[in-house]
Parts: sequence; C-alpha cells; structure tokens
Amino acid sequence: MALQNETNHVTEKLATCMLVILGAVILGPHVLSAGSYSSDLAELTLCAWGGGVPHSPGYPLWTRLAQAALLLQEGTDPLHALGRLGVVLATLAAVMTKSFLQKTGVNLWAATACGALIVVVPQCIRAFSIAEVYALDMMLLAMTFWACQRGHTEGRSAWTALGISAAILSTGHRPINAVLLVGLVMAWPQFRADLKGVAAGIGSGATIQGLLYWDLWTRIKKAEAVWIDEHVQATAGSFSRFVAGLPFEQFLVWTDNPLAEFNPMSLGVQCLGLLTAALVVPLAGRGSRLSWGLWLISIWHLVFLLFFRVSDRAFFVFPVIWVGAVALAWSTLRVPQDKQRHLGALLLAGTLGLSAVNKAGLPDLGHDGWREPLRAVLHGLPKDAVILTDDWRIRTGLVAIREIEEVGPTKSVVRISLDGGDIQRLKEWFDGKIPLVLLEERGEIEDLRPVRVHDARLLPLLIEQGMITEPAEAGTWSVELDNGSTD
Repeated sequence: MALQNETNHVTEKLATCMLVILGAVILGPHVLSAGSYSSDLAELTLCAWGGGVPHSPGYPLWTRLAQAALLLQEGTDPLHALGRLGVVLATLAAVMTKSFLQKTGVNLWAATACGALIVVVPQCIRAFSIAEVYALDMMLLAMTFWACQRGHTEGRSAWTALGISAAILSTGHRPINAVLLVGLVMAWPQFRADLKGVAAGIGSGATIQGLLYWDLWTRIKKAEAVWIDEHVQATAGSFSRFVAGLPFEQFLVWTDNPLAEFNPMSLGVQCLGLLTAALVVPLAGRGSRLSWGLWLISIWHLVFLLFFRVSDRAFFVFPVIWVGAVALAWSTLRVPQDKQRHLGALLLAGTLGLSAVNKAGLPDLGHDGWREPLRAVLHGLPKDAVILTDDWRIRTGLVAIREIEEVGPTKSVVRISLDGGDIQRLKEWFDGKIPLVLLEERGEIEDLRPVRVHDARLLPLLIEQGMITEPAEAGTWSVELDNGSTD
C-alpha cells in the first residue's frame, strides 16, 4: 500500500510538471512573439513601469503584480518580462483547475487534459496577446473554486477564506466577475455553517481590494504620471464609473440585432466546443449545486456580450471557456469507473495533439513587428514635434517606446481632449504655431480610420474648424475633414 501511494504521488507530480512544461513550451513563445495586438500589453507595461493608470477598470492588482515581476526580472525587456508573468499566471490557472477537478472525483489524466485546455484553446482567439489581464482573470477564477472546494471537502476555514478573498479580488480585477460570489453561494450553501472562514474571506478580500483602489486613486491624482487613461478624472463619480468598467456614455446598449458586430463563429471550433460544454454543465455535472453555480457564471457572461458595446467584447468568453473545460472533465464521470482512466489518457493525448496544431498555426511576428515602425516615427520627426493621433493602439505604443526606451523624449504624443488641453494643441496647429503630425494622414497606422473623440463638449469646437463628426461605438464620435479625407 505504501508503494502504491508513493507511485500515485510520483504520477501526480508528473502530471503537474506536464502542465508547467506545456505552458512554457506552447504558451510562452506565443506571448513573447505577440504581434500587432500588443497595444494593450504596451499600455499595461508602461503603467507598471512608470506607475500610471491603464484603461478601465484600471487593473490595480495586475499593475502591482507586474511591478513586482519587473523588479524580479530587472534588465529584461519589460514587454517580455510581463509576457512571462502572463505565462506563469495562466499555468497556475491550469494547475489549480486540475487539482479542483480531482477534488470533484475526476480521473488524474482527464483532469490534467482539461487543465491543459486552459493554455491550449485560448490561443485560437489571440487571447494571450494581452496575456496579463486574462491570465490573471482565469487564475483568480480557478483559485476561487479550487480553494472553496478544498474548504468544503476538508472542512478548513482557511481554504474557504482564500476562495472568497480570490472571488472579491477577481471582482475588483474585472467587475463582471461579481457573479462569482453568487455562484459560490449557489454551489456551497453549507458555507453558512463556516462563519469564521466566510468572515475572514470577506474581511481580507475587501481590505486588500480597498487598498488597491486607494492606490489607484492616488495614481490618478498624480499629475506627473507617464500615462493616465483618458476616461478617468480625479472625481468620485468618474472614479466610480471607471472602476466599475463603465466609463463610456453608451457602454451597455441593447440593440435589435446584438450579434451584428459579433460573429460567434469567429471564435473557432475549439472555443465553441467548450462554450457548448459550459452550457450543459448541469447535465455533465449530474445536476449538482456546484454545476449549477458554474452554469450561472456562463450564462451571465454570455448574456453580457449582448449588451457590451466595444469591439473586443469576445474576450469575455474566457470564464466560459474555463467552465467548459471543467464541464468536459465532468462528462468523463458518466462512463464506467474502470474505463475512466483510459478515457482520461485518450483525452490527454488529444489535448497534446491539439496544442501542437495550435502552436504550428500561431503567427510569429515578434514585438518588434510593431515597435520598429514607431521607433522610426519618433526618430524621424522634428525635435519638439507634437504627434496627434486618437488611434489608441498607436498612441500607447509611441508613449511606451518614448518613456521606457527614451526614444524621442522631447516629442509630445497627444489626443483630442478638452480636459487634457490637447484641443489647444490642435488650435495651435491650425494657426501654424507648432509642427503637428497627423499619423493617420502620414499612413503610419496600418488600418486607416477616422480620429475618435470621447467628449461631447468637443463636437462644437471641431465643427467650427470645418470637420464632420459622426456617432461611433461606445459613446465616441469619429472625426473627418469636410472634404472626406481622414483627419
């Protein structure tokens, strides 16, 4: 018996090491060779490096974790350093998912296979081109259920407290995850008997998240910060909307055709397969309270997509992908017990084969695919030039290169903003007082599109300058010259 236990322990360690290697070999190179969609990574890296404030909801937890990662990897390219942080977080999510599944009775190899899907499938929808946000999101989700399941099976308040704290931090990371708390109540109503663990979890989670919000508020008020997102001001109302993820005027809008701008088929067969599995969780999980709690999380995120009015709303399927992986693992419990080991091994082999297919199909553009052209722009313009662009991808990349690499430190990169004073720079340009460069006109932006403004008070001023404004997505307006050329 002792020999068998030792063998099982070795096998368990082997399975965990397999997940770690898979994350490093499959996911790692993809993150470090991210292409044109690295603009989020550029902004978040800049904010971690210089103490700025990234886009809503501000990601205060990730910013501080990223600063620690930069310190630990001092001397490394910051984009690569934080890419590695994303790989670590995603791998942790996979390992905790495996452990959670085993606690629910899933065979070791089936649990390992479905944990591996966390780092294999999301590659198909370029999820980990912005690894840090979604990797942390999935890690907190996995930690919530992993710790709560241990608290339930072992009867230890410390695990319950950790799970509830993780759920609160997950909500602070992305407010839509508030549904996790409802899911926990649905999954484990017996937590009411563990008031000590529940109180400790709520107290610790709320305290940490409160400190993170205070830290974010402090950074917003710093005028010398290298980057503060354009949608947040140092007022209570603006800050509340910002951290709630609703900084736009028309962030959540119902339309007659909510899927007009979002084609589910664009997610690919792999993601759709896991989404389908997530929607049948109550059946795959034999109708348990835990399975219904996860089903609620899936429905909440999918319904939210119908109201979410920004172009990257497809990324909100990530928690559903996690639930789908769990549901797929639970489906193996429906076969006879003596066959579950063979089915788990078959599922693991299929997952490893899928990872090889996905790896072969990934683009290998490299960060310099977008950094080199922007470096050339900063090098080639006059010393005190003002670069005007409301293309967020380009602006974040330019500022990140200017600050982190100190390329073109005297050159300004501005957007059209009334509160920020950039509208005055536009007037100076019209009066011929400054060398202002419109990147959209010069063609440095790969996908030409009109300048976007986010403040309705600017519209009369722009119209006076002979421009045309038209409503765009998420409460913004596109701006063009009256002769039809992009401005």
